[in-house]
Amino acid sequence: MKFNLHKRDKLSNFVLMQNILALIILDNFIRESSQIINIILVLFLIIDNCLMIMYNNKLKYIIFSINNLIVGYLYFGSNSKGIMVYYYTLIIYIVAVKDKKFKGLLILNFVTYLFANRLFSSKLLNYHSVLNVIFDYGVNVVIYFLIRIIIIEKSNSKKLNQKLNATKENYLDKIRELAIKNERTKIAEELHDSIGHSLVALNMNLEYAENIIDVDSKKASTTIKNCYMLSKDCIKTLREAVTILRDIDITIINLKEDIEKMFSKFENTQKCKLSLNLSEDIESISAEIKSCVFKTLRESITNGIKHGKATYFKVDIFREFGNVIMNIENNGEKCEEIVPSNGIIGMKNRVHLLKGEISFIPNSTCGFTVKVKIPSDEGGQHKLNS
Repeated sequence: MKFNLHKRDKLSNFVLMQNILALIILDNFIRESSQIINIILVLFLIIDNCLMIMYNNKLKYIIFSINNLIVGYLYFGSNSKGIMVYYYTLIIYIVAVKDKKFKGLLILNFVTYLFANRLFSSKLLNYHSVLNVIFDYGVNVVIYFLIRIIIIEKSNSKKLNQKLNATKENYLDKIRELAIKNERTKIAEELHDSIGHSLVALNMNLEYAENIIDVDSKKASTTIKNCYMLSKDCIKTLREAVTILRDIDITIINLKEDIEKMFSKFENTQKCKLSLNLSEDIESISAEIKSCVFKTLRESITNGIKHGKATYFKVDIFREFGNVIMNIENNGEKCEEIVPSNGIIGMKNRVHLLKGEISFIPNSTCGFTVKVKIPSDEGGQHKLNS
């Protein structure tokens, strides 16, 4: 036997509810000094309910049939509301169970219901009384079937939503992978077209300069200058491509070590100082967030040195209320206006891709502050002390 939710404990809860009703009925029979046979039958009903959890489908079918007959007999002898409620639980059970064999018990349940309402008594057997009882029974069955359909549809909708969410995540992952592949393809094409073209032009100009240097030194000098400009364009294009490729392939294993290693390059050449305050639990965040934090910090330091002439950076990275927080403050020149350069646009896109927030705040006297907040699945409420 299978319930619509496929859980055995659902049957246990249902049987518990029936036994509570049976105990209430038993208490009423004892208080009313009912016949001993009624008390025995109620006790037998409770035992049968417990056995239903233990035995297989065939025995459950037999036990349930016996329960129908017992409840019908008890209701025939006593029009108790408790027995009537118990009777309706039997109908609910038949409707709720997925096994189609149990649906056939509706016939037994219905016939028992007719007997229990004394419709086969010669005094009560008439068209209106039969119609009323049948209508009452039919309405209850229809209502229970509708409730069952609603529950099943709700369960199916939930499963479908879970499946769609999983499919959506897979689809987004594939989109990200495809975007990276497309970016690499674009870079390869750009290298081939721009650098290839520039190198061919450079080669032609060098050959031309070599041929005319003894004939027209002035024109040869102009041609060599053009070669110099072409070589600069090649180097610039190559650097841009390499930077993008490195940005795509970078993998952060230990965020603190990678940040210190990255900043050591600036310290050696620019004589800058870094104050890094990083909480230990930050290493447990996803690699994707680590990569975003690292790249954003790297770009912020580069911009601070290049545009703000900064010599000191104070960096705080911690987790707070389900978010990864990063504050980057420098002592560079005062910024009157923020120009959305490629670096700033790249930082915004990177953070927004992870549904995060980033803000760029000029300090009142000097320096610049970058604030980043990225949602983290791992949660966490640890915050560093300033």
